Amino acid sequence: MATAAAMEGRSPTASLTEVKRHGGKELQPLATFLTVLARLRAGDRDAARTQLRELLAVAPVSPDLDEDVALRANLQLILGALEEEEEFIVRGARELAHRFGVGWPDRSMLAPATVLRAVSRRDTGLVAELIGSGIRHDATGRAVRLRIDTAREYLAMAARATVFGRPEEAGELVAQARELLSGAVGVDADELRATAAHIAEAAPRLPRDPAAPERPLDRLAYALLRSDGVVHPWTDAALRLWRDLIAEDCGGDNSHSQHHLAIAEHARAYQLEMADDDGAFESWRQAHAAWARVWTDDGFWERLRSRLQAAAADTTPEEVARVVGEARGELPAQLLEPHVTRVQELRRSQLARAHAHLELIRGAPFAPADIARARGRLARDAGGQIRRLIQEGRLDRALHEAQAWIEIDPDNVPLAEQALDVGIEVVETERSRGADWAARSRPTLERIAALVEPLRSTLSLTARQLNTRGLPQTENPDRLAFAAKLARHEFWLGAATLVSTADRLQTNPYADRTGFRAAVHHFNTALTLGVPTIDPYSRTRELLVSAAQWERAAQGGGDIGFF
Repeated sequence: MATAAAMEGRSPTASLTEVKRHGGKELQPLATFLTVLARLRAGDRDAARTQLRELLAVAPVSPDLDEDVALRANLQLILGALEEEEEFIVRGARELAHRFGVGWPDRSMLAPATVLRAVSRRDTGLVAELIGSGIRHDATGRAVRLRIDTAREYLAMAARATVFGRPEEAGELVAQARELLSGAVGVDADELRATAAHIAEAAPRLPRDPAAPERPLDRLAYALLRSDGVVHPWTDAALRLWRDLIAEDCGGDNSHSQHHLAIAEHARAYQLEMADDDGAFESWRQAHAAWARVWTDDGFWERLRSRLQAAAADTTPEEVARVVGEARGELPAQLLEPHVTRVQELRRSQLARAHAHLELIRGAPFAPADIARARGRLARDAGGQIRRLIQEGRLDRALHEAQAWIEIDPDNVPLAEQALDVGIEVVETERSRGADWAARSRPTLERIAALVEPLRSTLSLTARQLNTRGLPQTENPDRLAFAAKLARHEFWLGAATLVSTADRLQTNPYADRTGFRAAVHHFNTALTLGVPTIDPYSRTRELLVSAAQWERAAQGGGDIGFF
């Protein structure tokens, strides 16, 4: 009944009341998922994203139950679509394919074409598995539709490779598209075969920079790329010539030379990076600067569009404009992606080098949204690792992971939020073990508080800043989520400080009593940040009074009750 309500656009809440009351633990994830779908239909994407991340961390993982596999896979598919993170979509698609084979589209809550477009950019091997192994003789039906949609995506990627002067890559993609189209009939298949022929014909004929004719000095620079009979992606002599050529143009049209320089600078940086040469970082910065000039040069992209239109005369202007627009829009993400990968590879063994790559992302001369997207990818990957460790009960390791990530990217708000999650989980785990929970939890909570303090200062959320200016107004969802999680952390730090101080004082009347005042400050901060109205957070004011009473009269103070 709840599912029907969600599909029809009605709230499933009424139908889920009995499920949550009597349905048993195994039904709770599905009930929560239906609530998330209702939030999505209502347009509350931020709340849906948050709930999906939390649900994914606790979703059942039994590989023997179709329902568990389908639920977990769709959690990843929908979260991937909302987060614009294709790796989530790939994981969900892989789980569906392994469990349901060619019947996976019936279990996918994302359109199959959407899934295939994401997978084709990440895992070409999985594409073949998703399409199915025995479908080449099926000239009609869903299988052919999947093949055509995937071939269209491959040809779009081939066009982009052609745009950036990579004819070998374009040729491989065209070959894959033609293989998918083998045996398919219909107008769509015929149009795609014609497009494949145009790209295959145009790719070898376009120069390395298809935006403008070669100038004599550009041809000379290209000649300088040849050494000992081998054409190299860069040489010092070619780089110097292109740099001088651009510097001497004095405002003239040098976009074609700029594109040459960007490719060569990037190749040099990549080669130095693979050799672990620290000179790579300056080369990366120079490459980013050169690419940024190409990226912002409207004339370059307009000439590129014109050249591609001329090379593929049968393609519509709208299609060419779309391909060029996509290539331009994706350029910053493609340039930042290697640094995201290097941060993930190096963070355990070469922390300083990982941090340097993070600084390259932060300082890249691209739009703030592109930089935020790259940093968000790191935060999501880190969050997945930390939540997995929390779920496994490896809380010390989870805190170590959170601290390592924050050291790499200290003002990444979602990363700091993950650290707060660890602290809250530590408290709840220790409380379940009974007595002395406060003394065992307090060191971890204080360690986390010190870890996020610099970010709190940046966001004007320290106790002193809150007392002076109040809670800052913001509509940024990450900052709102961090402040809400920080309120819970402050509550638990206040509670642990209050209880541990009271316990020590009961056994030693001369013990340090300053913990009561610290607890008062933590509770006040929690109230200012805004604690939830559910138990035990609803008792914040009551505990604040108790802490103040203990501070005034250390012995015989108020009853701490629940704790």
